[in-house]
Amino acid sequence: WPKCYKRETITPTPKQFPLETREMLRPIANLCNLNKIMEKIITEMVICDMKGSLDPSQYGNQKNISIQHYLVRLLHRVVSNVDRNSKGEVNAVLCMFIDWKQAYSRQCHTLGVKSFLKNGVRPSLIPILISYFEDREMRVKWHGKLSQPRKLPGGGAMGASLGNWEFLSQTNDNADCVPEDDRFKFVDDLSTLEVINLLTVGLSSFFMKSQVASDIPVHGQFIEGDKLKSQKYLEQINDWTESHKMVISEKKTKAMIFNFTDNYKFTTRLQLKGNNIEIVDQMKILGTIVNDRLSWDDNCGLLIKKVNDRMRLLRGVQSFGASVEEMVHLWILFCRSVIEQSCVVWGTSLTQENIDDLERTQKTFAKLVLREKYKDYENSLLILNLD
Repeated sequence: WPKCYKRETITPTPKQFPLETREMLRPIANLCNLNKIMEKIITEMVICDMKGSLDPSQYGNQKNISIQHYLVRLLHRVVSNVDRNSKGEVNAVLCMFIDWKQAYSRQCHTLGVKSFLKNGVRPSLIPILISYFEDREMRVKWHGKLSQPRKLPGGGAMGASLGNWEFLSQTNDNADCVPEDDRFKFVDDLSTLEVINLLTVGLSSFFMKSQVASDIPVHGQFIEGDKLKSQKYLEQINDWTESHKMVISEKKTKAMIFNFTDNYKFTTRLQLKGNNIEIVDQMKILGTIVNDRLSWDDNCGLLIKKVNDRMRLLRGVQSFGASVEEMVHLWILFCRSVIEQSCVVWGTSLTQENIDDLERTQKTFAKLVLREKYKDYENSLLILNLD
């Protein structure tokens, strides 16, 4: 692999605002165009070779598969099991969200190349892949200034085709301990499900006299972690993580309980490295907020907040004399695309109140653009060609 193509120019991109630590910076690699072309050629052959061995639970970097497939199938698995309660069964679903800390940066190239061989990549490509991962350099670009290049002892190039596929290959078996129907991967995000039969699992009352626990709800019913498969899953996934020189992020790893029974409410304690995993009532999964009630109030609130923030941009553009056609184009590009994010997942489950709240954002835009020409909402949609 040409040495001049092994130098990555990194632009640090914050994962959230305000930025708290350096770990919240995402190192996106900018590479030469010719390098991207070469990577694309090699990657196509790697994908062809790995097709038969790739984990079917992996939704990231897959052709014709998106985050919507991930979310729809995960929620379908949850709902199809908790709905059985109406047939005399008493089921709940425990979902774990496992996240790896700086997953790309902690990759070991030796293990990565071995995983390529294990997953069926043709031997003739291995020397090329080894050359690609060897002697890489990185420099940082910030406000037009470049740092001095530094040698990279390991880590995959985030944003590069071969960097992504090295990670997918290396983590292909990280959750083999979980049944295929109960694991869902999107690159470095892993969700696992466990269907719990509340009649046989061993539900008990927490002994409050021995310990006043802040994580035990009012109902006081508790399931020991060692009685759950999820605890075993967590331990085996952590063993895989340590053997591959990675680290599970304890802060970002959460659990959520979907339980719609009245008499069998419970909580539990899952442990990772001696620390309890936080049980949450809502979680942001790939940009969509899912809560333990399977309602979409929180997600709609998030989308509306994002749209209202972006409406400031539209007001600023309008003050410079933008035409109606230009304003509609910007609305569709910057605002409506946000409102419709993953709408195939939650669109059919909205309440009338949710629908009215989301529709109100477009009504506000129509009033902003049409001003005195605005008569009613239905007429404005025809004028602006918005359906």
